Amino acid sequence: MPGFPNYFWMFGPYGYNGSSYFNLIEVSARHIVRLLKRARERGATMIEIRREANDRYFAEMLRRRKGQVFWQDSCALANSYYFDPHGDVPLRAAPTLETMWRSRRFPLDDYRFESLVGAGERVEATAVA
Repeated sequence: MPGFPNYFWMFGPYGYNGSSYFNLIEVSARHIVRLLKRARERGATMIEIRREANDRYFAEMLRRRKGQVFWQDSCALANSYYFDPHGDVPLRAAPTLETMWRSRRFPLDDYRFESLVGAGERVEATAVA
């Protein structure tokens, strides 16, 4: 989440695709490990998703959710626990195979990697030569 460095949220909105919690945990953990490896390579102590990337992902999920069963006319009056108090169903609008593929290929440049250098001063980490 932008504004929350080093906060990795596996069960957040638009993370779970509805197929299996095991899949959610596996793909999330795989992505987090990729981030931690990149941070180690750069000597970074902080990782944070860039706001633009987060906004782009959220917009994509909202755009794609129209294909989910929850947004069909036949579900308009459904009384389902999937709907939150605002009428949203915050499930990832993506098939299981796509979530697996993305966890291995999500662009790590969509994250900021920073290091604390003293007295709370931040410096963006660069690749180690």
